[in-house]
Amino acid sequence: MRLHPYPEATATVHGVADDPESLGAAAMALARLPLEADSLDVAWRDGRGEVLVRFGGTAAERQAAAATERLRSAGLAEVEHTAADQDLWARQRAGQRSATGAVVRVSGRPTDIPAAARAAAAGGGELVGRAALGLLWVRFEGEDLPARIAALRSALAPRACALLDAPDAVRTAVPDPWGAIDDGTLAVMRRVKERFDPARIFRPGAFVGGI
Repeated sequence: MRLHPYPEATATVHGVADDPESLGAAAMALARLPLEADSLDVAWRDGRGEVLVRFGGTAAERQAAAATERLRSAGLAEVEHTAADQDLWARQRAGQRSATGAVVRVSGRPTDIPAAARAAAAGGGELVGRAALGLLWVRFEGEDLPARIAALRSALAPRACALLDAPDAVRTAVPDPWGAIDDGTLAVMRRVKERFDPARIFRPGAFVGGI
């Protein structure tokens, strides 16, 4: 775990994309810029995408205002900036958890954002994630959760799709929370585990393949 001091002030500039390809292209374009931002996030909900860029420190609001034109140049619409950004980020964090539904974490590449957004939408889910890291969360609510999780994994294979939050009935129906993994990759993971934790002290059996 790496800790950072909470900034004195924050401000966020955000814009809207009307299709998954535009969302992914905008996120990639912004990731290549020297924005000096604290966070670069994406979301896909209710048929449209959103990109959020957060700045921290005493110059946060000025930096967010200056980045407004860069988001427009990246192809985003409805671009705005605000210093009252707590609700925006609370909604992003909420997309990573669910009390009654299921959350699947997708570990991929930044270029996977369009495919992940389409797969989430096809299953009636919502997506949030760290754009520059390719780390995404898909939240499903409602019925038929095991089938929707299976469809997501199929659409995004071979990307790792780990089941995080889920009711007990869903966990019973989806017995492998980590999804399928090939034998070669699993063998490498086991050797790494043996090298750094030969006595199996650190949460034995908690990871994929019983590692």
